[in-house]
Amino acid sequence: AIDLTSGATAVVVDTPLAGDYAGNFAPNGLDIREINGKQYLAVALSCFYPSTPPTVYLFDVESKQALYTWDDVELFDPQDAASTNYEYVQASVTMEAAEGGVVVYLIDKSSGTIAAKYFKL
Repeated sequence: AIDLTSGATAVVVDTPLAGDYAGNFAPNGLDIREINGKQYLAVALSCFYPSTPPTVYLFDVESKQALYTWDDVELFDPQDAASTNYEYVQASVTMEAAEGGVVVYLIDKSSGTIAAKYFKL
């Protein structure tokens, strides 16, 4: 668990986030929630390539293990966003408890679009 009174706690260290293209992605938003007595971390990694959607990871904080990867997000038409050069660049993430799991929300600030996905815990 994260102890907010004693300083930083390493949650994710040397994890190959975003697979083979990890160098092109950067964490752009994260959320930590306690659900059913356990802490979970959702992080959105945005890519600077205009046609690549963000990748979202859901971690179990205590075990420091990635539980789910969400990388098939289609927030809006790439052709519409290509002219702005902001597609997927400003992605944030939040989550809330749901029956038997969690709903993760991916918010694309440049388009004002929100995608949601349920993960069973």
